[in-house]
Amino acid sequence: MRHLFITGFLLASLFVAGCHENVKLRLPDIQMVPAEKEFPLTISVVTFQDKRPTSEHVGVHIYDGGEKEYFSMRDGSLGHVATQSFIHFLNQSGFSAFAATDTESADILIEADIEQFNADATDRLLYSFLEVDMTMVFTIHNVADGSATRVRIAAGETSNEWPVNIHTDMEMLINAVLKEGFMNLLDTGEIQTSTSRVISHSTLKSFSSATQFPTLSGHT
Repeated sequence: MRHLFITGFLLASLFVAGCHENVKLRLPDIQMVPAEKEFPLTISVVTFQDKRPTSEHVGVHIYDGGEKEYFSMRDGSLGHVATQSFIHFLNQSGFSAFAATDTESADILIEADIEQFNADATDRLLYSFLEVDMTMVFTIHNVADGSATRVRIAAGETSNEWPVNIHTDMEMLINAVLKEGFMNLLDTGEIQTSTSRVISHSTLKSFSSATQFPTLSGHT
């Protein structure tokens, strides 16, 4: 009888261990020192498009016994959450950014495709191995002259954590990778170049409108 009780207990434990629910991750705002508004022009950001083959989850947590739970975003889709993080990042970096709408125009329009995004955790003997990597393609539109630039950005980080606050640790690691990717985009200088091009175009247009050029009259 005792053996049957122990066997039943072990089977119940395995069943419970194998039925982990999906985990909703909530990302805090990217932490950085706010910069002065160096760029007076506005940037509108279109909601990022999730182009991954499978976009239902952002990653998986594999427990020591092989059981799995899947990560997804609590505050919406991955595209929505990444867009909000990017807007916050731009505003903290000295730009004036907002979500693109049909009623409000901007000097620069930015679109992005999420080609790859993985946030995985694997339990080891005494720790959990966390890995996040992403690849995004940004298209920066200069509204003034109609030009556009495409930039592919990749970022990734790993971390070994004590397996107690895995969900919080994963949220922080995702945040760090998003910030790294956005910093890589700024480092290309493409947003700053588009900003300068808008300013130059506006200055030239104002100069052309204000300057009266002499007209030639025909001789009779």
